[in-house]
Amino acid sequence: MAASENIRIMPRVILSACNARNQKQSADRAQAIASALAAVLLACGGPILFAGCMTLPTLVATLIAATVVGALAGALSVIGPIKRIVPLGVVAASALALILLLAVPDARGGMFSMYNALASRFDDAFYSYADLVQGYGTVAASPLFGACLGTLTATAAWGFTRLRTTGVTLLMLVTVCGFGLRLSSGIGTIGCAVGIAGWLTQCRYIQLRGSMRSTKSLLADLGINAVMCVGAFVIIGAIFVPSAAVDNAHNAMWNAINHARYGEETLPEGDMGKAARLNDQSDATLRITPEGTFSDDMLLRGFVGANFSESERWSALDHTAYEGNWSGIMSWLSAEGLTPAMQRAAYDDANANRGVERTEVSTVSVDAGNAYRGYTFAPYTMRSLTGSNANLNLDGTLQSGLVGSRSYRFEMDNVATANVLDDASWLESADSPYASTESVYAAFAKEHYLDVPDDEAGDIKRLVFNDATWDSAAASSEFAVISRVRTMMDTLASYTESPKTMPAEAGNSFASWFFEQAREGNSSYFATAATLAFRTQGIPARYVEGYRVGAGDLTGAALTNSTLTLDHSNAHAWCEIYLDGLGWTPVEVTPGFYTQAFEPDAVIDVGETWSSGASDQVLQTGSIAGQTNDNQDNGNESDAAASVLDVLREVLVTLAIIAALVAAAFIQRAVRINKRKQRIAADDQAISVPALYNYLAAVMTSASVGFNATKPLDNLDGLCRAFPGVDVMEFKRVIEIHQAYAFGGHVLKPNEMRTLRRLTERLHEMLPACANARERLKRYFIEAL
Repeated sequence: MAASENIRIMPRVILSACNARNQKQSADRAQAIASALAAVLLACGGPILFAGCMTLPTLVATLIAATVVGALAGALSVIGPIKRIVPLGVVAASALALILLLAVPDARGGMFSMYNALASRFDDAFYSYADLVQGYGTVAASPLFGACLGTLTATAAWGFTRLRTTGVTLLMLVTVCGFGLRLSSGIGTIGCAVGIAGWLTQCRYIQLRGSMRSTKSLLADLGINAVMCVGAFVIIGAIFVPSAAVDNAHNAMWNAINHARYGEETLPEGDMGKAARLNDQSDATLRITPEGTFSDDMLLRGFVGANFSESERWSALDHTAYEGNWSGIMSWLSAEGLTPAMQRAAYDDANANRGVERTEVSTVSVDAGNAYRGYTFAPYTMRSLTGSNANLNLDGTLQSGLVGSRSYRFEMDNVATANVLDDASWLESADSPYASTESVYAAFAKEHYLDVPDDEAGDIKRLVFNDATWDSAAASSEFAVISRVRTMMDTLASYTESPKTMPAEAGNSFASWFFEQAREGNSSYFATAATLAFRTQGIPARYVEGYRVGAGDLTGAALTNSTLTLDHSNAHAWCEIYLDGLGWTPVEVTPGFYTQAFEPDAVIDVGETWSSGASDQVLQTGSIAGQTNDNQDNGNESDAAASVLDVLREVLVTLAIIAALVAAAFIQRAVRINKRKQRIAADDQAISVPALYNYLAAVMTSASVGFNATKPLDNLDGLCRAFPGVDVMEFKRVIEIHQAYAFGGHVLKPNEMRTLRRLTERLHEMLPACANARERLKRYFIEAL
């Protein structure tokens, strides 16, 4: 009878085992699909986001490599006999891709071009400058580079899918998507949608780990994810469709970010639509503490405009000014001892080296807490700068770093008014390192600070340099041009601190509107017109905004050791012209503000050879920072190698720091766990029993059951909710043992010690899952559980 009963039961047992095996296989397939799909989507989102930086064949190669590598790594790491060695395969694939990128010229060229593309877009978006790799374009056109890039993105994406928390992936996704959208470097909406799909799939994969959910269930979830991603695509697309409301919101967001970084803008920054309000407010901006002697008014240079657009606005030089023949110009000048922001001090030093009396040096401390800190305010005679994070590798504006400096200090040469236009003709025949270096920068200035819009040039010539009253031959004398510009400014318009604002629909040039309709303006208006006028006569000129402080005020404050508070009444705009030998020199053109008496015999005239660039000391056409074309090809290769090494060095240093921090976190966890185990295993109960109780308290606290170490039996309901498989009586027994030892001096027997260890370890194993990533990180690294 028993045998026949067993025979009837066996088919049901076999059927149940088959069903369990099939269910397990279906669950494994679901996990493999989710793992592979998450890796592929995350890997493909990035290249799509930056598709504008590469050609179509390169993009296709990137996506194919990302799909193949991501799918294989994701699937094989879940099922298959080789899942334990998949990490080694991923590392090997990454290493191979890196070797190809560095060793194969075609792949290396694609990498350089990709770097150039991202750097140039970053420069445009954040007004910065990173040296580009010379000899390479700004669009990656190498399919081999695309395959290597796809492999690297796939291995990185696979690494993110291995994490048990999705918070890190989401943070990475938000950062990359925000960066890509800000740079407008590709198909932003699709790239973001694909990345979001990858993250949602990773979330689902983590839920599937250890579960028996079937493939059908996974496909249903993926369908829901697809609908959510389509919704995300529509929302992102709607945000980036041209719309006044969206633009306003976008601008408001970036204004808020810039306000947090630099404070409120206190100057119009070259915008003629805002220039009328230059002196309107009375709020304090800068506080300065001068030390020393001051022979002339001090002009604190802030915003510097190089290009005047049809929208009647000045803008700084963009990154293209430092590319091509001028790549590395600022770094080269600095290495040769000439920093453009401190050029006048370099000239004074060169002049002193030939026996001329050295210029006296004064010091000024600046508190910019109430001013716009996006740039550092400093005079053209600045000699040194401390306490500021300004970028000295940009021409013009001393742009601040990530966060503006609230206080800084500079030394400046006390150049007397009579010496502003010093006679620099001695440089033509001088055997001076400064002379040859300055000639290179002079050529750079002549190439980038002479552009004038056609309508402005025509009206300037008609109104300021009319053929009937102006001898064009006089344009060879800077003094004659300065005198003419000042005279015509004073004749054609009058000064006021409350001028009219040029209407957007004026329909004519700024010069025409200012001189023929408004006929009055503040310093911004005069400086703009004068800058354009100087340029029409072949004199490099630029528009400058900042603050003006009188020499008398500076001297009085220095004598009394007091601080001057500047406000918008001190806000001012002026023009700077480039004088061969001297560099950028301020020229006041606003009626009532200029006090310099430029005598004819003080005219700068270093000769036709010097000023025309024909001298062999001057930069030759087509050269890079003074290096002729004969060496340019070799220079490109060395520059490229140097740039790559710099980039790799920065990347490796950053990775090393991150790795060190991560390693430190894991090491401290391992040390604490090992120390805890040693104390628990100690034969001395004075060590082991308190260690066991501390271990129990840490586990109970991490379970969020309201555990009180001084009253451990007060919340047994919380214990039952958090640990449903634990007998309350057993827990009470453990607490009683601890209390007997702590308060009764009871020496515990071996079986009692085993009871304490067994329950505490079981509670640790049964800890409920954390609600979020923050709690998981806290439990893992801080509590070491």
